Amino acid sequence: MSYLLWIPLLVGCATLQGPPPVASGAEASVVGTPAGVPPVSFVPLEERVNVLIAEAQDTDRRDRLIAARDLMQTMRNKDAIAQRKVYDYLDQVLKIEERARPASIGIEPIRTPIQEETLGGATTSPLPPLSTAPLSPPALPVDPTPTIAQARVALSEARYLDAVSLLSSVTTPEATALRKEAVDGWARAERERAGHMFLEARQLPPGGERIASLRAARTALAAINERFPENAYASQIAENIAKVDADLATGGARP
Repeated sequence: MSYLLWIPLLVGCATLQGPPPVASGAEASVVGTPAGVPPVSFVPLEERVNVLIAEAQDTDRRDRLIAARDLMQTMRNKDAIAQRKVYDYLDQVLKIEERARPASIGIEPIRTPIQEETLGGATTSPLPPLSTAPLSPPALPVDPTPTIAQARVALSEARYLDAVSLLSSVTTPEATALRKEAVDGWARAERERAGHMFLEARQLPPGGERIASLRAARTALAAINERFPENAYASQIAENIAKVDADLATGGARP
């Protein structure tokens, strides 16, 4: 569930021009920011919502939190006054979600003493023979806590594929939820990148360069679903690919 600015163009707005490219090393300016009003950083909220998403077990709650995170991404290039209003609203939403965290369940020790079984008469069946085979030591469980901690750091730094790699061998519910978050984060970022490629391609005049750029955008989109078919944006990406194919057909080219 992404609120990308380029999606309306993929749905059919063929004449709307995309944003001008940003020079290398320069940060994008906040659109419409009033003079003297600094932009708002959503990083503190993103850190809090990522923790809540990782803890969420309920599907509806997880979807709400992901929608809140997507809204933070969308507001990065808005004017500072709108950013502040959305920041304050999302801060209250996260406080409510944080209060709604399930309380940890303490495990009380078993206090009931083990009663000795009353011995009856002599058994009539013979006892099984003692095994002389050496006993193998039981395998000790591997503590996943350090791996999960490393994956959280990778997620906070947007190193989504590193997080996926770390979590692929851990099967706890927490690790599974974090891996899903990493896959969706990577898919969202790649979809945004492919969207900018598509917008830049459409600004080119008809010809070989335009067709090559459209094909590059299509390749980037298709690679997302090929690598992680289960990502949360798979259906939207398929629609985006169909739109790129339509543009290629208009130019007389195959995908």
